This record gives sequence, C-alpha cells and structure tokens, in this order.
Amino acid sequence: INAEYMGCQYRVAVPFTRLLQRLQPSATFDLWLLPALWLAVRHESVCAGPPEASYQLSVSVRCNANRLHKLDWCRGTVYDYGVAVLLLDECQKFRAGVVQSVGMRRRELERPLGLTTFKLFETCYRRFALAPRDVLDAADRLYARGLITCPYTNSVRYYDGFDFVSLMQPHTGHPLWGGAVAFLLRYSVNPPEEGQFSDHPPITPTRVATEAELSVNEWRVYDCVTRHFIGCLSPSATFIETTWTIAVGTETFTSSDCVMEERGFLYTMPWLAEGTCFQPSYRNNPPQLLALDEVVIEHCTLQRKMTTLPDRMSESEWVTKMSASSIVTPHTVREVLTSAVDLGLVHIDHTGRVVPTDVGIKLTRIIAQLDADLLDPAICIQLADELNQIAGSITQKERLVEDLVSRYHAKFCALRQLIDAMPTTQGPGLADTTPAGDAATSTEHSRDAFATGMPLEPQVPVDTSRKSRPRPAAATDHQLEIEV
Repeated sequence: INAEYMGCQYRVAVPFTRLLQRLQPSATFDLWLLPALWLAVRHESVCAGPPEASYQLSVSVRCNANRLHKLDWCRGTVYDYGVAVLLLDECQKFRAGVVQSVGMRRRELERPLGLTTFKLFETCYRRFALAPRDVLDAADRLYARGLITCPYTNSVRYYDGFDFVSLMQPHTGHPLWGGAVAFLLRYSVNPPEEGQFSDHPPITPTRVATEAELSVNEWRVYDCVTRHFIGCLSPSATFIETTWTIAVGTETFTSSDCVMEERGFLYTMPWLAEGTCFQPSYRNNPPQLLALDEVVIEHCTLQRKMTTLPDRMSESEWVTKMSASSIVTPHTVREVLTSAVDLGLVHIDHTGRVVPTDVGIKLTRIIAQLDADLLDPAICIQLADELNQIAGSITQKERLVEDLVSRYHAKFCALRQLIDAMPTTQGPGLADTTPAGDAATSTEHSRDAFATGMPLEPQVPVDTSRKSRPRPAAATDHQLEIEV
C-alpha cells in the first residue's frame, strides 16, 4: 500500500508542481501535504476571532456540618447581560434552596483498545508534551533494540492465539506496574476483541526495561507503551455517580459526585480519569442530602467570562486531524510533517504549536481560487479507500491508476487554462520562504491578517463570475470561507 501511495503521489504531483511553478518558483504540489496544510490554515483562522462576553450564575450552599459546596447552573451560560441580571435578582430573593431529587447510577469508563501509532502520539503529548517526530525517533530506537514491536500500525486488536502470558510474566517484578501485572495473571487476561487488525499487531512491549537503561524520551515512550498494553488487558473502570438537583426559585442547579467501585485499567493509566466526571469531585466527602431537604445559600453572584478561542494546534493535534481525514498513515506521517516544515509552509513555534507561514497561507488561497477541491481532505479518504481495495484484491491496480490519472488530468487541464488566462504582470506569487530567525514575525503577521480580515498581498485576481462571500467576524470550522 505504501508503494502504491508513493506511486500515485509521483504520477500526480510532478505535473501540478511544474504548472504551479509558472506562478512562483517556490510553489509545490502534494496530494497529501496540501489538505494537511489546509487543516492548519483553517484552524489558524478560527483562532483569530474576537472573544465574546458570557454570564453565569455562581451559587454556593452549605450542608454536611456547614461544608461549602458549589453548584452547577443547568442553563450553563447566557450571553445577554440584561437576562443574566434578571435571573440573578430572582435567585437572590431566596435564602435557601430545595433538593428536588437525588439520582444514582452506575457508570463505566471503558478500557482502551490496542495501541496504534496515532494513539501513541496522543498519549505522549498529553503526558509529556512530546512532538510526534520525537516520539517516532524514540520508538524507532526502542524497536531497533527489541524492546517494543513495530511502532507503525493501525491495529487495535490482537490476532487469535497471541501469547500474552509469556510477554507479561517478566513484568511481574517491575517496580512500577509489577503488582498490576501479577494481579492480571492471577485472575484473568481479557484482550480486546473488537476493532481492526492490520499488517502489524498493536504496539506492544517485548522486553522489560527500566528508566536507568533508556534515555529520557525513550523511557517516556516505553512507559506509555507498556502501561497501555497492561491497561487494554485490564477490566473497565466502574463508578457510582450521585446527582443532586436543587431548585433556587425558578432556577435549577445540580451537584454530582463519583465514588469509585472498580478501578480496573486506571491502576496503570490514572491520567485518563483526570478532568472527567470520573474524577471524584468531593474527595470522598459528598453531601448527605435527601429529596425535599433544604440547603442554605451562602453566595449567589453573577460571573462574567470571556469566551476562550481555541489555541493554535499542537503538532500532535494536527497529526490527529490528518489521521482522521486519512491524509497520513503511520508510515507517511513523518514525511508529511518534515516536508511541511522544510518547505516553509508551517512553522513549529517554541511551544510546539503549528503556525502557518505567509507562504502556506498564500499557497492555499491560490489553489482555493483555482480549484478548491485540491485542498479537500475528502480526496485523501477516497484515495485511501481505493488503495485498501488494491490490498484486498478488490480492485486492479491498473484500473485505479487509470481512474486517478483521468480525474486529475481534467483538473490539470482546467488549472492550466486559468493560469494561461492570467495577465503575466498580475499573476499570483508567493513570498520567499521565511528565514528561521524571522518566523515569529511572519507568523504573527499571518495571525493579524486573519483577525482583521486584511488580505495578504499579492492576491489572486478575483473571478467575477463567482459571488463574493463576506468573511464572518468569528469563523468556526463550518463557517470558514477562504478570502481571495
């Protein structure tokens, strides 16, 4: 599949690159790189909208021997200040709230499936802020030393007959997770049975290692791989959630608490409970309230907050979006990331965030003006499905290549006609690649241009046959329009 992937890339990219270089010598075309660049440019524009004020009622009550508990407003937030003030005045008329109901339910946090390449990126970034390329470098060294299986895989399920016991037995003496492994071997090992299996099994530790034997990044990757392997063989975590519904006048508030029943895979992967409803909110001291009980209102105020725009994507989040759109595979992700940086289309800042450069932004605008379909991640999904059909002997390779060439030949001819019709003195151009020392200045200029709606010169001449669409003040994923 990877050989066919590169073959299709060569057949299509070379003619388009030569055509685009008539406009600008530094232009390039890549079947997978351009949709990946478009994801970064689109996210950058979403980050540039103005913030908006929102209002929320904050109510705290006393119960359980005068303990203070903060309630959650069922309305969440409102954006009209006048409405928020009226609701605040209504609640401040009451000195006590009434418990309307108390509900209990058993909830389950399902254990993870087998570890894929992209899941490893996500875990390493969440725990250690490691960039995908650093993860791959460390994983390659671990694989070369025989400590883990092949790190390039999309499998989440193990093949039938996989010997888990022989792999887990040496880990029983490990100081960090030896107890969890011994517990599983003593009772039962239940591997995941759902999900896909591809060319390699999920990433799995093959030998025991300690932190002293490995470098910092190697240990971090090995720790994530081993803990995930043990976690996917452990039972799911279960909790008992209690929810109290409290009425203050006409407004309704809730308070909830979780009590752990079965820790399961969280013994080895505790970070998965952080920031979720499965993390105990009262630290084993929940309020003891029954229906129709009264609680004393201690504080009732109005909080003003500004909506928070999403931050720039991290390299790991960018890879996750590319994977969801089938733009990259485990084998090609490094090449796409390296090409995007080396060609000056994006810049990775000191915090690990992806920032499109002026060159990348202008390139997407030019191609969007000429043929926006070339930026659509859907073409990558279609091509990935066709390549998988070749691997499954469903489609002939020759037929796929013929269809691919036919589709892009029509786009190539239309693109050539548009470029030929452009005045030579007004053709679109791309700025030279920003030097490394000026990357911050360039990327800030790009962000300011998005925020103000100003075009980045030079622009493509506008096709007057198409209706112009104004740019929204705060663009979202589904509202974004390319400004040309």
